[in-house]
Amino acid sequence: MKENIPAAIEDVSPRTSTQKVIYLERRSVWDDPPDLSYGLYLTLLPILIGCSGLSVVGIQLDFNPRVLLRPYLESSSSSSQNVAYHQICRNGTMDFCPTEPGVDTALVLPKEWFSLLTRGIGYVGLCDFVICVISGLSACTSSTKTLFSTLFLIPLAIAAKWKLVDLIVFDETPMHEWAKDQLVQTYRAAYEVGGDMRNMSELVTTMNTIMIKSGCCGIRGPADFMFQSPIALTDSWYRTHYFQYPPACCVRTTGATNTSHLLSNIMNGQCVSNQLTWAVNEMGCFSTVFHFTYNYWGKAMLGIVLTLIFMQSAQTIFTILVLLKRKKIRRKSGRLGTSSRNTILSECSDRVKRRSQLISRTRSSTID
Repeated sequence: MKENIPAAIEDVSPRTSTQKVIYLERRSVWDDPPDLSYGLYLTLLPILIGCSGLSVVGIQLDFNPRVLLRPYLESSSSSSQNVAYHQICRNGTMDFCPTEPGVDTALVLPKEWFSLLTRGIGYVGLCDFVICVISGLSACTSSTKTLFSTLFLIPLAIAAKWKLVDLIVFDETPMHEWAKDQLVQTYRAAYEVGGDMRNMSELVTTMNTIMIKSGCCGIRGPADFMFQSPIALTDSWYRTHYFQYPPACCVRTTGATNTSHLLSNIMNGQCVSNQLTWAVNEMGCFSTVFHFTYNYWGKAMLGIVLTLIFMQSAQTIFTILVLLKRKKIRRKSGRLGTSSRNTILSECSDRVKRRSQLISRTRSSTID
């Protein structure tokens, strides 16, 4: 009968004369997990480095926003863009598209939105650092309860980083749409001040610089800067021009801008000169600047965040295996302690019995 049950092995201990049955001859890793504490420590090391870098990036951007847009602002405009700008916007001493050589990043990045974004990056990195330290110390000190609590914190940290991935890759998230709404309100009001788009306010010169540099119009598109009633401007020759959009929306580097004639009108989404007609730029400037920044900074940031997500997933697995091993050791220690107590009690009982027998024999011999 015993030969037909290979899964059960009988082990009779000669010391206690008790029978032990050990089930499951083939044990899985979950039944007897290896001690992977060192694997957990090795996983925590790159996470500590990555989250520290993430915190530094968030703090640096919060204190110096220009770092983010410096590559975009320092990239030079092409010669065709400069030619198109002079052809369309210049008329003697008058400039329909006033610009500035320098751009104040505070006017390009909404303060509340950018602070929330950069501080979010910093806080995510800081929280990851704290979780790593707690996990490492708990594994070193065999504090299973604290180590177990990190299993609830790690998924929250991973979810926060997936949100960062969403913000880094896509420019149509609710948070970015909030930034676009703020920019539209700010710049639309600036262009409508006094009904004259030639005003030299810093907002107008900043937006003109970006629109000419990137060949874009508005924040989301031309509709952001479309005026309900066209604005009339008179040039030095006393000619009247009607603009339904800012003239900088017509600056292009290809196609219909190869003309020496000044832009005459912008009506119904069409830029009109004395010789040619072409459509205003359809691309919004937020998307243009966002894609440039993503290609320059975002891909590296995305790689760091995805690596942290992968390593923290591995951290979760190692933490579970370490906890299972500690639980197994604790159970084995409990069984050994119980068997030792039983052995001691049995020996004491035997001694008491032998002593009782000796006393009874002594008494019987005395009576005899």
